Amino acid sequence: MSSDDRRVLSQDEVFELLSSSRRRFLLSYLEEEHEETLVDIAVAMAAAEEGIDPEDVDREARKRTYVSLYQTHVPRLDEADVIDYDPDTGNVTLTPAADEMLPYLESGVPSDDRWPYVYLALGIAGAIGYGLASIGAVPGGAATVLGTVIVVIVLASATQLRQRYADR
Repeated sequence: MSSDDRRVLSQDEVFELLSSSRRRFLLSYLEEEHEETLVDIAVAMAAAEEGIDPEDVDREARKRTYVSLYQTHVPRLDEADVIDYDPDTGNVTLTPAADEMLPYLESGVPSDDRWPYVYLALGIAGAIGYGLASIGAVPGGAATVLGTVIVVIVLASATQLRQRYADR
């Protein structure tokens, strides 16, 4: 399949592929190393999972990790055209399709960072309104302004929660 003909992964497919910590590790590792053998990836993964140096990984842990990669994770990523696996050499490399997935590895979900600024602006506007009402510069008194600020913050919070759960 040429790079022009490759299939674009849906967001659901990306999340399903990234649902396994071993697949996430494999993609992150290949992003840094570019090409590696499956055996070396298994050793690095077992070391990371056990919190030890790669040279301290015992045969059993290496075998257990290798079998999991070989039977489950590498075929799944290869089938999705995210990696290329050469069974003759044991080499694994990322494909251009992996570029779609790499941003998700760093932050979980590409985010919309405007909400902290919206809440900051609301807080500042509320403080200014309360200050103006306190000195009598705004008709209606402080209670009305404070009540309005509270309603706006509650609505903004509800909107944020709705947005957060709609993205899941």
